[in-house]
Amino acid sequence: MAANMRFGIDTCAGSSLIKERTIFSHDNKYLICCFGHVIKVLAIATGECLHELRGHQEYVTSVVLNPSNKLQLFSSSLDGTVKLWDYTDGILFKTYHIGVPIHALYVPVTSKSLYVTVKEDKRSTEKPYKFSLKQFVLPKSANKNIKLGESSTIFSGMYIRNQKKVSFGVNAEFVAAVSGKELFVKMLKNDSTEMRCFRITKKSFTSVVCHPTDYCIATGDGTGQLLLWRNFTEPEKKVSQHKNHWHSRSLQDICFSAEGSYIYTVGLECTVVQWQYETNHKSFLPRLGSPICYVSCSEDNSYIATSHLDNAIQVLSNGKIIQTFQGLTREYLPQHGNDVIPTGVVLDPRSHCVVLNGKPGHLQFYDMHTDKLLYNLDIVRQNYITADALHNTLVQTDVEKAAFDCHGNWLATVERRDDGVTAMEMRLKFWQWSDKKQSFVLNTSIESPHQDKVTAMCFRPANNKINPSGTPMAVTSSKDNKFKIWILIDDTDIYRKNVCWTCQSVGFYHDLPTGSIAFSTDGSLLAVVCSNIITLWDPDTNGLKTRLCQPVMTKRRYACHQVLFGNGSSSHCLVAVYDDNITVWNLLTCSVSWSLYLDVSCLVKDPSTDYFAAFTNQSDVYIFKASEQNAKHIYNQVSKSAVVAAIFVPHKQTQDATDALPWQQKSQLYFINEDQQLKSLRSIQELDKRQKMHAPRKSAIQENLPSTPFSKFLETYQTGGKRNPSDISLHGNPGSVAAREIMNTPAHVLPPVSSLCNSFMKILLIPNSATSRIDDTESDEESSTNNQTSDSEESEMEEDGLRTNTDQSKVIALNGSTEHFTQIDAKQLEKQSSKSFSWMKRFFKTLHSEKE
Repeated sequence: MAANMRFGIDTCAGSSLIKERTIFSHDNKYLICCFGHVIKVLAIATGECLHELRGHQEYVTSVVLNPSNKLQLFSSSLDGTVKLWDYTDGILFKTYHIGVPIHALYVPVTSKSLYVTVKEDKRSTEKPYKFSLKQFVLPKSANKNIKLGESSTIFSGMYIRNQKKVSFGVNAEFVAAVSGKELFVKMLKNDSTEMRCFRITKKSFTSVVCHPTDYCIATGDGTGQLLLWRNFTEPEKKVSQHKNHWHSRSLQDICFSAEGSYIYTVGLECTVVQWQYETNHKSFLPRLGSPICYVSCSEDNSYIATSHLDNAIQVLSNGKIIQTFQGLTREYLPQHGNDVIPTGVVLDPRSHCVVLNGKPGHLQFYDMHTDKLLYNLDIVRQNYITADALHNTLVQTDVEKAAFDCHGNWLATVERRDDGVTAMEMRLKFWQWSDKKQSFVLNTSIESPHQDKVTAMCFRPANNKINPSGTPMAVTSSKDNKFKIWILIDDTDIYRKNVCWTCQSVGFYHDLPTGSIAFSTDGSLLAVVCSNIITLWDPDTNGLKTRLCQPVMTKRRYACHQVLFGNGSSSHCLVAVYDDNITVWNLLTCSVSWSLYLDVSCLVKDPSTDYFAAFTNQSDVYIFKASEQNAKHIYNQVSKSAVVAAIFVPHKQTQDATDALPWQQKSQLYFINEDQQLKSLRSIQELDKRQKMHAPRKSAIQENLPSTPFSKFLETYQTGGKRNPSDISLHGNPGSVAAREIMNTPAHVLPPVSSLCNSFMKILLIPNSATSRIDDTESDEESSTNNQTSDSEESEMEEDGLRTNTDQSKVIALNGSTEHFTQIDAKQLEKQSSKSFSWMKRFFKTLHSEKE
């Protein structure tokens, strides 16, 4: 095995946008959210990502604005640190080390402390885990790395993992937490140790939030009730409850408006409910697309942000959606169980996007090169229906299989609905690409193509020698023990020209259930798995060529789960995945070439090379060639959860051989785990380069603005008179318009007048030392002119050429000192002094008349 290059896991695409609560910036221009190991600052107006704040080594769990400086934010992570950022410029100020994984962070408005949620016993494996809320006092220190000292425990032994379960009250006088069916309220004022506990009899609490100005606590529970708690600060009084109930299922999150006049609640009904705090009158924002797990409100109440289970964040204003931030759409239908991506991951040859399940009944096209979702293609064309009761789970019609032909002109999909009560619904659809609509258009829909679930589907590769007519062909296999071959035929009549798909032939082998199918590289062979036997067919005649069966070593027959033909030098090989091994067949001899005991969960091949990637159930990756028995590279533990799908995506540009892993020169390997995180395997050098590309530029705005006279003057003053010789271009002339702009500039953004006036006047005047040097230069110049009158024309041409390359900013330094003057410098200064500055006189005269 070749020596492995140092590698890392890149999660730049596919991380969750909605795992934690999002927040608005103080000016409501940006939305800040956790995104795996990074923090994204998203512009609401444009929908673009302004910054990616990178620095945490583990998942970011919380983001909170700094109460004392709204241009800064705190972030916490499972790496045990809290970081302070300037999110507008993307600058990291400080890092506070706590030493244990942080699951939630709170920074009350009037407090000078941090409150964090940590797991009580790190060695405990009992679920659900219990957590503690701890307080750390922020020290005053100029150091960038600060280790926080002793902490005080506020709550302990509670199920308070995320920010939904803890909230601070008015001026941080009390803190409320919900755990199970209990509500805990602890007074923090005057170091009080008083704590009260209240219980409910129905389902457990799901969220809690305190009113920003009133002594009131709002809680939500599993029945969908909104409970308002009052009179909890005085033990002698009985606590009062007020119930508001609209949600039919679990209430997921609660949010008060900034002044507390409204309450926003969200749940699985895809609706935001707005409650008036005083009157309890409610209004609705319905049909938001998918269930909602978080809701946030801006400081001026102009925006509401909702986090949806399909990994989308929607920004609403005046009841309308004004912006949507969509990550890799996540599957959330419970009917799929552990099969989170039924279609797997396929590549669109036309756009080079990965295609997989998106919203219910949709396919999403995700561009890995730009980390953006291009669009969702509605396959099922049915609305998402929410269950009307707590215990009812509606089975939705969803896409289970998808495949593209080699040119990207045709897309085949299989959709199915089976609730176990009514008859199974299943449709095979063929979609044709439309250049006019720039999308796929439905061409053929076939009801019940098989009698049972479709297990595999693929298109035949194009080959002019094997298939001179170029007729597209697709194959489907099913649990009904049959596979079917579909071809495109002419369906033209007197009314229109049209083509459609029809079934050409049906195949089966000993009535065994059919599974994985694959075409050879040239399309001349079709491999169909029938239980533990691999059968090879001629796709044109549907005739059986041969069969491949493992030698019977024990009484048990191991089932075959997947087959793939090799490419390039491995075209004569067929790779098969069995229960406990991976076997390579030599098609020339119809015998086993080599076999390796390996628990493979996913096998994928690179279409551009002859490399294969095999993922095991232990999340190890084996990179090998079918023609060689030994693995080229082995990478251990590339994911914390099992890998369910993978794909090679060709590079748009030639990859640098020094940066990419040796086997990824032409394609990049991506894989998805059970947590629906899309990741890639990259070298350390490539990861460093990508991180530098995403690093924020401190002066990006200044670099894009044109230079003005005032900006040049201010730059010269700040640098002590040192100017860059190449930086001599000005935007506009220092005339009345530019001067008027300087005078109209707000005073609070200008430097002190005392520091500008003296320096500004020195620029306009010529010091005595410079004048004496000019006189000496003039006398030398007159004597040289008398001696060389014949060469005057040539010398003038030379001096004109030299003037062009002379640094004009090198005449006088702002600190009063004069640099060495050459003869050329003196002549230039004399030329500049002869210019008229009457424009300043006219400007001040005009300005004076306007004021009168």
